[in-house]
Amino acid sequence: KISKEDFVSYGKHSKGIKEYVDKTAKENQSQSTRTTAVKIDAVKIDKALAAFKAIDKDNSGFVDKEEFLTFTSNLPAKQREKLLRNLDKDGDGKIDLEEFRQMFPKK
Repeated sequence: KISKEDFVSYGKHSKGIKEYVDKTAKENQSQSTRTTAVKIDAVKIDKALAAFKAIDKDNSGFVDKEEFLTFTSNLPAKQREKLLRNLDKDGDGKIDLEEFRQMFPKK
């Protein structure tokens, strides 16, 4: 698993994405009236969704190979390809939200 901090640091626009993810999570957390345990899960899911939307530039509902490789352009090519293969569980060449969420560690 990749920590949220490590994942966000991979992108060349990581500062903007991290700010967006943190802002969205805080807004959603402050509006929640659920128990603390449920709030933690909701914030984690919201952070994953916010990061996913920030990378899915064409709003297709998938992070395609080009979007993923652009976002991770600061990593070595072999590492980027390996990470993409590991995330793309169904092998369709794109990452859906459920596949993407596996980068966020479970608490």
